[in-house]
Amino acid sequence: MTQVKSKQRVADHGEVFTSQREVNAMLDLVKQETERIESRFLEPACGNGNFLSEILKRKLDVVKGRYGKSQYDFERYAVIAASSIYGIDIQEDNVLECRQRLFCIFDDEYYRPLYKDACKDSCRESIRYILSCNIVWGDALTLKTVGEQPGYIVFAEWSPINGSLIKRRDFTFHSMLQNESLNELELFSFISDQGEEVYIPSPEKDYPPIHFLELFNMDANVDATSCRVKENTNVDATSCRVKENTRLEYVSTIKLQDEASTLTRLEDVSTIVSPGEQDEFL
Repeated sequence: MTQVKSKQRVADHGEVFTSQREVNAMLDLVKQETERIESRFLEPACGNGNFLSEILKRKLDVVKGRYGKSQYDFERYAVIAASSIYGIDIQEDNVLECRQRLFCIFDDEYYRPLYKDACKDSCRESIRYILSCNIVWGDALTLKTVGEQPGYIVFAEWSPINGSLIKRRDFTFHSMLQNESLNELELFSFISDQGEEVYIPSPEKDYPPIHFLELFNMDANVDATSCRVKENTNVDATSCRVKENTRLEYVSTIKLQDEASTLTRLEDVSTIVSPGEQDEFL
């Protein structure tokens, strides 16, 4: 894969993508975390996803090895793995490519080879929805989105509760960084490694728990400028199965448990991946 899209983009944004060798070498420094399904990673200048795609592959390798014999368990933990990956890029085409690249890794390299015709559209759409929220068109230096109406970048925290339910809370990136330096930030983790209380921001929005196969029903379809959605948005794909201009009609036959009042979160350690060079940063 080429490391440069154009000389003009290098001149304007310093955009040089990190090569696969350097990506793997850097991720191997935190190898244990890259293989922990729920460990969160944020790439503040993600480009078209060189770091994030490798992180997702490592996580899905673990999911496949542990839960591949059960389609339902694989789907649940694949959703958790996808929900742990976050990215920001100032170039809109990079954002769209990164989302699609991550989705195709899940669908082409893991989901369809494992379960073939038994694959669920609801699982695919939930993964696509998560990626649309987590990979943001924005500027990590200003902490704001890019587009006609820029505002503070919003990230969704996805917390597994009660087996099949996911609890979502939205936080502005600005509020999470308010009392922390970027080097010390643990995304959505508000207790230090020493067990000390730290600054706790208030969520911008709090959603009721929802089944992990119904996440895409939170809104309609996604706009690249934020984690809001709009009708009939599709990403072209050559290797992934997508339906054009079709809103997926899905009726869940799974009865959700009435235990949402007792929230039990998975242990969470968040990790920032920041390129050591100037390559993908702005």
